[in-house]
Amino acid sequence: MKLRREVDLQTFREVTQEMDAALDQLAREHKRLASEAAMPVLPDPSLAWEDLSVEDRRALTEMLVDKIVIRQHPHVMVETPDGTRKRSYTIRAIPYQDAPARG
Repeated sequence: MKLRREVDLQTFREVTQEMDAALDQLAREHKRLASEAAMPVLPDPSLAWEDLSVEDRRALTEMLVDKIVIRQHPHVMVETPDGTRKRSYTIRAIPYQDAPARG
C-alpha cells in the first residue's frame, strides 16, 4: 500500500483493523450466499400428489409404507394444456418392514 503522506502508526493500525473487519464480514457473507446457492431446491410433494391418478393415490394411502420419496424426474417434462412445461416427478414408496427378531 502506498501512502501519500506520513501517517502515524496508531492511525495506520486503526485503518487496517477496519479494513480487516470489513473483509471478514464480506467473507462471511460470501460463505453464507455460497452455501444457500448450493442447497438443492426440494420439490413440492403436493404437486406430485395432485398429478397421481385416483388408483395410484388409493394404492399409496392403503399401503403400509415406511416412507415415500418424491423427487423431480431428471429428464421428463410435461406440457400442460396452456402450453407451459412442467417438470415430472417420480414417487417411490418404501414398504414398512418389521425389524428382524433377535433371538
